[in-house]
Amino acid sequence: MLLTVHNRKQKTLKCLADLHVAMQRLHEATVFDIYLTDDGSSDGTWEAVAAAFPDVCLISGDGNLYWGRGMRKAWEHAVATGDYDGFFWLNNDSCLYPDALVIMYETIRAVGEPAVISGAFVSETTGQVTYGGKINDRVLTPNGQPEKFCQLNGNFVFVPKQIVETIGLLDPVFHHALGDYDYGYRALKAGFCLYLTPCYTGVCERDSQYHRYRDARCTVAERFRFFYSPLSPVSFGLFRFNARHFSLFKAICVFLYLNMVCLCPGIRKLAGKA
Repeated sequence: MLLTVHNRKQKTLKCLADLHVAMQRLHEATVFDIYLTDDGSSDGTWEAVAAAFPDVCLISGDGNLYWGRGMRKAWEHAVATGDYDGFFWLNNDSCLYPDALVIMYETIRAVGEPAVISGAFVSETTGQVTYGGKINDRVLTPNGQPEKFCQLNGNFVFVPKQIVETIGLLDPVFHHALGDYDYGYRALKAGFCLYLTPCYTGVCERDSQYHRYRDARCTVAERFRFFYSPLSPVSFGLFRFNARHFSLFKAICVFLYLNMVCLCPGIRKLAGKA
């Protein structure tokens, strides 16, 4: 089980508590090792996790790893430590249901082939699907059976050993965002499939900061500061993503358009977008 965290101590403790309940609910001859990168937390996360969950292997970060590189560091540590049949990713803002791992294992068996399995998540406040997998930027609602998709959300994901041996780990070029999307596209190109779980595996709210670069309530300076920060999903990371998986032409066009949106969010209405 792989996690990376930066502060958010209480969320991390809640996430790990939910995970342990899910592991106890799983009636399988399965042994889990938990690797957690603490990326320079200043709120006592390291000490709190060590005290409450001594089974967790804590790995130190310098505060500049963010999600993509923090997850990769935990993954590298896991690969160097043991010979595992597969690896789970888990975000610390994702609250697992007690039967989350049961659902994941049932999905793995139902699929019957080496595949990336993504757990579906729902909003506790709206009751709407939030994360899991997408097709054409539309988040899929679980429909009672494993469903194929192409855009991977990395909240709670299983990656079998065969896929890791074929395409490797998360690419550190994606500092924070889009590393999960990139991994899913790489798996698809290698001939593997991505499947969504038949039902929800937990609760997770949408990231309210995701579209800050186009929020007219922020100043131009604030929008551009976020746009070019490691937390941004649409700056250089998206350029690299589009160039790798689509074309350099698309990468340039999207990058220029998003810079214009960052300067003047009203351009989206002229382009016919909500």
